Amino acid sequence: MMARFNYKYILLLITTSFLPLIIHLYGQQEEEDIFTLSQFEIDESETQGYLATSTLAGTRIKTDLKDLGAAISVVTEEFMDDVGATDALTLLSYTANTEVGGIQGNFSGATDVGFGRFAQVDARTNPQNNQRVRGLLKADLTRGYFLTDIPFDSYNTGRVTVSRGPNSLLFGIGSPGGVINNGTKQAIQNENFGELGIRVDNFGSWRANFDYNKSIIEDRVSLRVALLEESQEFKQEPAYEDQSRHYAALNVVLLESDSALTRLRVNYEDGEQSGSPVEIVPPTISYDTWFEPILPNIEQYTGVVADANVRAPSDGGGTWEFQALHDEPLNNGHTRVSTSTRPLTFRHTGIWYSERGATSPDVGIPGMNLGGYNGIFNWNAGRDTAASTGLLNTPLGEALGLDPDTPVGTIQDLRTASAYGDTSYAFGFVPPTLQNREVFDFYNHVYSNGLDHVVRDFDAFNIALEQTFFDGDLGIELAYDDQSYKTFQDFLFVGGQSTALAAASDITVHNTVWLPNGQRNPNLGRAMSWVRRPTQRTDWSDRETFRITAFGEFDLSENDGLLGWLGRHRITGLYNDYTRDTYHHATALLTHSEEFNMDSAQSHRLGGGNGVGGRRSLNITAYTSDSLIGLQSMDDVRLHALDFTRPKAGDTFLFSYVDNQGAGSLNSGVAGDRMIRTNNVTIVRSDVPPFGGPDGGGISQTNIEAKAIAWQSYFLDDHIVALYGYREDDTENYAINTVAEATVPRQFADETYNQAFTALSPNPRPKVEGQPNDTQTWSVVARYPEGLLGNLPFDVQAHWSNSENFNPVGVRSNILGGPIFEPSGTTEEYGVTISTDDNKYSIKLNWFETTVSNVNAGVSTNVAGNALSRINQYRDAEIVNGIPFSTQLELYGGDAASHPIQSYDQFYDLTFNALPQSLVDTVNPRQVDLDGDGVWDEYQWDGIPNLQATRDLLAEGFELEFVANPTPSWRILANLSQQETTFANTAPLMFQVTQEYVQSSIDARLGDLRGDPNLERDAELIGVGLPLLLGPIAAQRAKDGQTSDEQREWRFTGVTSYEFQEGALNGFGIGGAVRWEDEAATGFVQIIDSETGAVIPDINRPFFDDGLFSGDAWITYSRPILDGKVNWRVQLNVRNLVGESGNIPVRTNPDGTVAVIRIPNPRTIYLSNTFKF
Repeated sequence: MMARFNYKYILLLITTSFLPLIIHLYGQQEEEDIFTLSQFEIDESETQGYLATSTLAGTRIKTDLKDLGAAISVVTEEFMDDVGATDALTLLSYTANTEVGGIQGNFSGATDVGFGRFAQVDARTNPQNNQRVRGLLKADLTRGYFLTDIPFDSYNTGRVTVSRGPNSLLFGIGSPGGVINNGTKQAIQNENFGELGIRVDNFGSWRANFDYNKSIIEDRVSLRVALLEESQEFKQEPAYEDQSRHYAALNVVLLESDSALTRLRVNYEDGEQSGSPVEIVPPTISYDTWFEPILPNIEQYTGVVADANVRAPSDGGGTWEFQALHDEPLNNGHTRVSTSTRPLTFRHTGIWYSERGATSPDVGIPGMNLGGYNGIFNWNAGRDTAASTGLLNTPLGEALGLDPDTPVGTIQDLRTASAYGDTSYAFGFVPPTLQNREVFDFYNHVYSNGLDHVVRDFDAFNIALEQTFFDGDLGIELAYDDQSYKTFQDFLFVGGQSTALAAASDITVHNTVWLPNGQRNPNLGRAMSWVRRPTQRTDWSDRETFRITAFGEFDLSENDGLLGWLGRHRITGLYNDYTRDTYHHATALLTHSEEFNMDSAQSHRLGGGNGVGGRRSLNITAYTSDSLIGLQSMDDVRLHALDFTRPKAGDTFLFSYVDNQGAGSLNSGVAGDRMIRTNNVTIVRSDVPPFGGPDGGGISQTNIEAKAIAWQSYFLDDHIVALYGYREDDTENYAINTVAEATVPRQFADETYNQAFTALSPNPRPKVEGQPNDTQTWSVVARYPEGLLGNLPFDVQAHWSNSENFNPVGVRSNILGGPIFEPSGTTEEYGVTISTDDNKYSIKLNWFETTVSNVNAGVSTNVAGNALSRINQYRDAEIVNGIPFSTQLELYGGDAASHPIQSYDQFYDLTFNALPQSLVDTVNPRQVDLDGDGVWDEYQWDGIPNLQATRDLLAEGFELEFVANPTPSWRILANLSQQETTFANTAPLMFQVTQEYVQSSIDARLGDLRGDPNLERDAELIGVGLPLLLGPIAAQRAKDGQTSDEQREWRFTGVTSYEFQEGALNGFGIGGAVRWEDEAATGFVQIIDSETGAVIPDINRPFFDDGLFSGDAWITYSRPILDGKVNWRVQLNVRNLVGESGNIPVRTNPDGTVAVIRIPNPRTIYLSNTFKF
């Protein structure tokens, strides 16, 4: 790992050495004000209404906006005050070509996280990142142009600058979407002022902010303090967010002469946000095809005939039945049920909350007080009977009239699943989300009901020392920035694990008549949610930057002769040394018992492969309705929110299970008795010894050393302004160490994870050969030559710019384990700006074309993990469970004796050989002897750091921005923007390798064997699951040529505010805003290519929504109070006074049926009181 030099101490040493001078100079102040504005920062006074005239976003040195060709918009503090915006979520829907999620956003930002599910874990954890610029990608967030994770807030924000598209000078590194900069408030010399603000809203929220600036020593030292306390409630109950933030800034003029200035600036912020977030995309329902068969003739859209059990009898002889129940437990297998189902909990410990408001688990069987049971009892019909298992005397045995010698095989629990989650016969379709508010009122209630929890904790320290010479013509700034950002997320259901076709976020129906322990299911037909291994995750992000910025200006225009034609120039140099460290770990709830051997009753080991505590994972099921049996349609369903007390470590419950483990090392050579038993089980945390440590975890470091130079020249009396910038970024990325590099073992002897293994590799990740590390910026502004062509009543100028950047997203690996090029972008901008001399009116027209390469495609299929995990499963069957290999061929439809695979060793070899050799070399699979008997028990292997596939994007569009201040009391802003952003070149390598792996496996006849060799789950062939590996990749590749999700080509925003200065209305003000957005294509008709047979979207036949419109209004009143010492202002804002009131489509299936929706923005009324003094 690259050694780091701590610049903080150098800066502190330099600056503290000047402190005695402050005291000395205090006694030598003169009447004349010697304060000079800085070229390294923007003063808040340099704005007029909604208009800002200068920025740091062009060259990092204060530059007039009119002198830059880049697309830069500045949002002033006055604008945010008028519209009532306090953060990114409430502001960005007003700015040009930007989108933001959340309850007041203009898109959901939801993406398919796999098999048609749109759960928003990341967007609800870090909502400030759920934004997009020009339909491309999220913009980088910065504070003072230092990269940040910290969400901005108006309490300490002087302005927000949105730089759209790549900007090499601003960030040669960064998102090609652009940069959103938070210009924090700075201490102002020679001014004493303060502000106290209090705001409430119609949902019960309150907000209090305080801002105070104090001149401590005139012309020398000033201090500014800002505080925020907020408790935010939402229309969706019981969502909330509380935050507390504290900010301070210090401005010290250390030395100043007639031509030189030495200044120190310091600011610090800490804060915490916590809450239960809103959910703008309702949960997925997985009981749809329990009420209705799949779409007739769906093969016309997908090219594949659906399974018979999801097709109606009228649809080619399907076997689907209305509200089919699994009432034949001895005839096991979900594929035998006449509807789409999935196994409920596999062979894990499950607990059930059957009563609303339950504080402890209870399955609901009268007289048993049973808290849970295994979702599968894995008996073998060749050796187990009704008598030997204990089923004979159960309600099941009595109902079926079982004889003592009746053979008993595996019995499992089932739940419904949506047939639209299948990526083969339903390719291109997604399961529906809740859409009927009579079923569940998701506008006013969050389905998770406060079980979801997020905490964000952060602090930021910044210190800068600037020195200027020669009346500000030469200057240098040394700056150090240190930030820490930590998040904790606990999404009980959405954040846990699930199965491919039945996600944990789904609302499903329990349709099993008989439980595996022989008891009648008391919850038959009830809606429920289920999750395996609910996980709490903590992420840390630490950023440290040392930056040197220097500039020099020289003016030749006043010289006579040819030299004068060379104009004036500014040269800016930059050195930037940046490090970002990230770390995460997750903890889960596991199970333990002192009354029986859970390892034996669950599996032969805690985890296996690269997992921890896998078979001891806790499963949670909670019911959210009465029985739905007999209801005639999905619209008749009535659901309530999840309502139970979250289980915690130390809770104990009665658990029903079967120990059918063969004799082995984990049960002292004594085989399980294979009889139904009930004992107490205790919940434990996965990170508390001896039960393990945090689940693996991840760690990375990115180091970037950047050097840049910019040359800005003004020719022909400033009629031509040219800018050229060149930048080099040297990047090193470090990932978690491999087993070969580690100094400690990955696992302890009991196979629990060794947290000390989560350490950085000493070696940087290999750089991609050919990855460029230099970027350039060109810009030209040409003004109308009034001296040659005559005067105009306004100023006219044309601009053109071209810039590029790349985004050092850290370690990313392709499916073969090789490094991936960093995302990079190039943009070309050109247009015209017309303005008046006094800047009362300004209009800018801009056209752009942006190309972005190598962004994440949203899929991460791991064929190495698939193959090696399957080998481990088969190894379990061979050496732990003693299952004959012939059992693995029982589902094969042909002659098993003549099948080419007749042994476990053959299976291992063929599975191994299906992997590309380069991938095998990367993951380094190795056989491990766990119990020391000289026989290998499993494969372990190195993970592939941040496995990703990539795609490209192309954006073209237009932006018009109009700002006017016709009078001191009237402010106007309007923007009209257009964008068309399309996908291309999605996941070519991942698709190729996965396709070859799947085909090689099928060609080797591996698909004819059992998918579950240990008979723990369902009777399916490997060949059924293999093609599903291609589903998520193919779904993303199908988007090539499509516009990006939820994209609206045109949008318009208009904002105006007027304050009466005289007459009867003196002191009053009124204002309003309108936001209109074009219709969005939410899906496409799907066709089958006649030549290739590929299923592709017909981009000429999209499905559109109706577009969006909303209008806001506000009224203000202000007057001086307390003898004029305080200016009081009261403001009433109504956001979304008019607007959408119904479901907003997010995704439409290929047949035109809306599948996924988001909720409309609620009407919100804010009442603010502000006291300025």
